[in-house]
Amino acid sequence: MKKARKTAALALSLSFIMGVSGCSGIPFLGNKANDAVKEAITSYMDNITKAKIDKAAKSIAESDDDDEDELLFAARYDSISDSNVIDVIDAFLSTTEYEITDVEADEKKEEGSAKLKISVADLDAVAEDLDEDADIDDLIDAISECEDKVDDKIKLSLILDDDEWLIESGSDVDVADFYFNALEDTELSIGGSDFTESAIIAYVNDIFIDLRNGDFEKYMDEGASIGDMFDFTDADSEEVKDLVINFFKSYFANETHEVIVNSIDEEGKTANVTVKTEVPCANDLIAGLVHNHDVMVVVMANQLFNPDFDFDDLSGDMQILMFNGLVDAIPGAGTEQLTADCTVTVDENGEFKMGDGFSDCLFGEADESNVQYTDEEQQAIIMDALKYALDNGMISQEEYDSYVEIFSGNGGNGGNAGNGGDA
Repeated sequence: MKKARKTAALALSLSFIMGVSGCSGIPFLGNKANDAVKEAITSYMDNITKAKIDKAAKSIAESDDDDEDELLFAARYDSISDSNVIDVIDAFLSTTEYEITDVEADEKKEEGSAKLKISVADLDAVAEDLDEDADIDDLIDAISECEDKVDDKIKLSLILDDDEWLIESGSDVDVADFYFNALEDTELSIGGSDFTESAIIAYVNDIFIDLRNGDFEKYMDEGASIGDMFDFTDADSEEVKDLVINFFKSYFANETHEVIVNSIDEEGKTANVTVKTEVPCANDLIAGLVHNHDVMVVVMANQLFNPDFDFDDLSGDMQILMFNGLVDAIPGAGTEQLTADCTVTVDENGEFKMGDGFSDCLFGEADESNVQYTDEEQQAIIMDALKYALDNGMISQEEYDSYVEIFSGNGGNGGNAGNGGDA
């Protein structure tokens, strides 16, 4: 009887422990899923610290976003061709210290997460202490020996794939952003003194990566070649600005290019560069927009009945309509090849800058005169534009009936169109 009572008491105790500990099981037995998640992150970070980026990439789940592929840690690292820059980055990575906390794993949902605190050498502190005549070896030593740190906290997401915990690609991009933003924001002239062909090509390649990613702000002071093109300060609203950026991101996601360094001057300050691109065809984009029935209905209605309408000074709503129409036209557009002859310069701080002429390889010129409507297309746009004008208070029912009779060409009664909503 005593044995039975002891057994019952033990069962109740285990039941209580299981209840308060939830799905994670008995606390003192640990959590194998959590441990596996922590091991996956540890392997990933250890490989980054040792600059074994190819091995680190094996800890990353496959990305479903083509645009994201170029932002992954391995893609950014592999895009660097200057050996001196790679040596500096490797030294920087080696200063990594990290802490993994708040690990959670759910094997049934095949999801996991953790918080990662990363700290690395403060490159600005390195720059302050570095002698002006320091060479690349001095720089590497200074980074490796730097005791000042900068840090950040990143939330990592993981998935369980065939019994293996993998870090989601978006989290890898966040980690890459931490390291590469620190490198880009530093006052150090990393590789700046080496105004080489490979460094110039890498600089131009980085511009296209930024364009695909919608990162235009850094080019606002680059001059007319880039800056004016991506100056959105006069946008009617944040929504319009976001749509314009979305168009450029979609546009440049369909771009390929080749960079040719023709010459570098004797002072090593200016390079003559040719950039060849293949981009969405401007004529096809305009044609796609013009043949977008829903867009042209609104445009036609405003051209006919809105006295304030100015095609050269579109309002916010019309800008939204147009840029949405252009984004919709990109998948169906062909491509055209463009060439730009431009200059790349380097200043005393080792900062590269793109000169005028670069925009010649970004956008083609559209010939709107080549866009033609069939009679059926034009008639359909006009009739639906009348309906849109009526529904949006631009014209009265009487005016609508009169215009329908005129444009239909059959002398019939336009009828009561009612207020059935926008075209």
